[in-house]
Amino acid sequence: MKRSLSRIILFLLIIFRSASLTYAQSGNWQAVYINFGLNNQAASPWNNTLSVPAQNVSFSDLLDDSGVNSGIDLVITSNWSGTYDPVFDDGAVTGNDSGVYPDAVIEEYYYFGTFGVPDIMTMELRGLDPSGSYDITFLGSSVWSGVPDNGSTVYTINGQSATLNVQGNNSETVTLSDLFPDNAGVLQIEMSKAAGAPVGYINALVVTPSPPLQAPDNLTLVSLSTDQLEISWVDNSTDETGFEIERKLSNEPNYSLLTTLPSNATNYIDTQVQSGESYNYRVRAVNSTSQSNYTSALLVTVLQSQTNSGVYINFGLNNQAASPWNNTLS
Repeated sequence: MKRSLSRIILFLLIIFRSASLTYAQSGNWQAVYINFGLNNQAASPWNNTLSVPAQNVSFSDLLDDSGVNSGIDLVITSNWSGTYDPVFDDGAVTGNDSGVYPDAVIEEYYYFGTFGVPDIMTMELRGLDPSGSYDITFLGSSVWSGVPDNGSTVYTINGQSATLNVQGNNSETVTLSDLFPDNAGVLQIEMSKAAGAPVGYINALVVTPSPPLQAPDNLTLVSLSTDQLEISWVDNSTDETGFEIERKLSNEPNYSLLTTLPSNATNYIDTQVQSGESYNYRVRAVNSTSQSNYTSALLVTVLQSQTNSGVYINFGLNNQAASPWNNTLS
């Protein structure tokens, strides 16, 4: 009995440890929406913080836009305290939900950089897939009348920054794209006031997996000569770092890498071909973390060298010799 109980406990521990190491796989969900505020409860798909911001406050097990636990947590990592609770409801609502997000999202915000709250705030997104990449979208909006112009707020992740004019804003967001978490699945977010801004704001944040790398298409092969062949394609991606061209002889089972070209390349001349041989080619886009699908493979035969074995001439008036003879018949 004791041995059986020990095995059960060990089995449960293994399950628990395995579960604690899982991440939000970037291909399994579409988006996680976060609404910052104290009172407004925006409808699904929004996750509502419904609290005053403070250091080490965590918003855990955020739901994705299909209502499933994404495995992502948002944690406030800086001291967000001041003279008053740094949350207010002076966002630039439209009155009819016609803004970029619903009024229940636009209305409330967390603020910083005034009333004793530091000028720079930080948060972390945790539980992301370390092998994935993400796009993070921010909304800042305010019509607070304590200043004539609430200015702009700067959002920064992994050294990439975007600035958003928050004054009266209900139609614009900014997005930081192709962000790669660290090995622990964490992205660190920094928010700061732009030059001259009296206050910094965040009303909403949206996390989406970066779209997959788009594959090239319209592969074309042209035999230019007996030892040159041109490969060309259409570049459909915007975030590739290069293109890989693979080749094989028509009777070989496997492709091998021929060359890697820089981003935005659309053609290559292969000078390592043999006259009369048939080759298969395929191309794909690549970047630091992923590869696109391949183009459809194409087969081409290199131009064959024309050999001249001689010209045969038959002199005579009546006899017509068969090919390859040329008969003068005169």
